[in-house]
Amino acid sequence: CKYTKGPWSTCNPLTKLETREDRVRDGVSGQGCPQTRVITRNCNKDKSLKPNSFKKGLCVYEKAREKDWSDCQNGVRQKFLKLVNEKPGAGCPKIKLISKKCKNRNPKKDEKKQGGKKSKSEKKRERKEKKEAKMKKRQEKKENKISEKCSFGKWSTYSECRDGKMTRTRQITRGKDVKLCRK
Repeated sequence: CKYTKGPWSTCNPLTKLETREDRVRDGVSGQGCPQTRVITRNCNKDKSLKPNSFKKGLCVYEKAREKDWSDCQNGVRQKFLKLVNEKPGAGCPKIKLISKKCKNRNPKKDEKKQGGKKSKSEKKRERKEKKEAKMKKRQEKKENKISEKCSFGKWSTYSECRDGKMTRTRQITRGKDVKLCRK
């Protein structure tokens, strides 16, 4: 379904939402598409309004982040927020409806994209894997240097226990003057 965007309404001071009614585009959309859809947004997206132009606490609704979006129906997802508190005589709607366009997921486009935008968690995971691989490579390189330049004799027997610790040593047979060998 393809729609022509309508104008945004003025801000509703009770719900603090603006609404827009989009009309279906003939000839481009399928026959099963609804003629209109309603989209909402928070008033703070409207730069012409001053933030102090609302009276705080007239209508208090459930927190939007605690509610899940509905499944996509006719290109729109919705959240229904129940009225929690209102000042006497405010005339608040019992339910605040938030709606937004669904993201258009086209499997053919997704196949072409491969390697397109990645989520934050994917990027973070990739950075972590790269860092771990780099650290592993450094460790292997260090171990190779030690094995190439250093040789050691057999371990001695453990010493007597001093301060709760027992120690043992071994002689450096090759690489006595190499710093890596003396650790």
